[in-house]
Amino acid sequence: MYDLLVATIIVIIASALVLPFVQSKKVPYITAAISAALAAYWAYSAFSMKFVSGTFIIDHLTEVVAIASLFAGAVIALSYGRLEGRSNIASSMLLIGILGTILVASTLNPLVILASWGLLSIASYGIAAIPKDKKSLANSLKYAFMGGLSLQFLLIAIFLIFSGTLAAAAMLGFAILLVATGFKVGAVPFHMWLPDVYGTSDPIAVSTLSAIMKLGPLALVLRIMFYVTAGLSPKAVNTLLLIGIIIAVLTMTWGNVAATVQGSVQKIMAYSSISHVGFILMGLVVAMASYYYGINYYFALIGIFVYFFSYSISKTNAFTYIRGFSDRKLESLRGAGLKYGANSAMFSLSLLNLLGLPPLLGFWGKLLIFMSASNPALSIFFIGPVPWFTIIAIINSVISAFYYVKIIQQIYADGNAQADFSKLNSTIIISGLFLLIAGLVVPLILSI
Repeated sequence: MYDLLVATIIVIIASALVLPFVQSKKVPYITAAISAALAAYWAYSAFSMKFVSGTFIIDHLTEVVAIASLFAGAVIALSYGRLEGRSNIASSMLLIGILGTILVASTLNPLVILASWGLLSIASYGIAAIPKDKKSLANSLKYAFMGGLSLQFLLIAIFLIFSGTLAAAAMLGFAILLVATGFKVGAVPFHMWLPDVYGTSDPIAVSTLSAIMKLGPLALVLRIMFYVTAGLSPKAVNTLLLIGIIIAVLTMTWGNVAATVQGSVQKIMAYSSISHVGFILMGLVVAMASYYYGINYYFALIGIFVYFFSYSISKTNAFTYIRGFSDRKLESLRGAGLKYGANSAMFSLSLLNLLGLPPLLGFWGKLLIFMSASNPALSIFFIGPVPWFTIIAIINSVISAFYYVKIIQQIYADGNAQADFSKLNSTIIISGLFLLIAGLVVPLILSI
């Protein structure tokens, strides 16, 4: 397994250094092939023994993040042909971002955390600025500023968590890590940069930022959560759980409510990204509570893993579809369902997946997390017999139905939508089919 990680590092670094100098329009396809091959390699090795060294931990969490980011990267790279002369550097930044994502998810070494977080950040800022128009450059600077702030909090968190044995320091460090990650992934109240960056940047760049660059930091929180909580008192753990619950509820609620009043489909999907971070944070909180109190946290972890895949591929599909439209107002989609049948069907499938309808992949992610939060043994999530945490999440899913269904209604309403999906078709079709096929396969795997 260690050889697998080393091979991944070597291949990605070599490719990222060479691809910017390759004068060929096939660079996006080469990048997709590299990512797909590495994803297949990781998937093939996924049932191997767990490997732990002084620096890296290669377990199911690392494997899930690696496979999800590499597969999403392969699918996204197929759309980079639309970047017109900037696909080479975009492909390089994509691979660097994937490497940073894998490394930050696979370590508890403070220096490697900082180095991989830096790789991830550099790639994110570079991709956000790829279109080179004023809006993209401004968004990249805004993103970089918030990223710098996030890094400062990360430095403090790492110092407190790893510098000593005081439980109070570790508890404070983990709380600050939540702040650092909140800035990175757009959790409320650290989300102020995300609506502008995701809502107005080139959707291809946004698909990369949304689908891949969040997985590593969220996985790091999960890994450090297991490391920190073992040495904390029940009172300290309950305090951290309460902080996590508040952030998760605020994030999913604000993202959904704000999305319902947007007039741009890209803005809607930007706020939707915020809400889904809230659902993932809910899974992390439930896993933390289950782990600490000795309750089987298998379903919570599987739910998080499934949600990683579901969210990543759905956002890849959604933002790539939006890229086909020059006018991204909601009413501009009218008539697209009949005019661009296959692509619109796959986009609609992606929206239903984000909503969590069966048998799509997103349904299983939400179901497993909701089931875990409804365990009566986790009293913190109950008021009397009422599983209030799960009910809030279900209410948020219902709220999200308003804007997801509204988009689908616009797509299949009468109209004359104008779009250009050249060099985007493969990404849209493959990602949409994956959500359906994976949704059918997951229950078969869980039943084994």
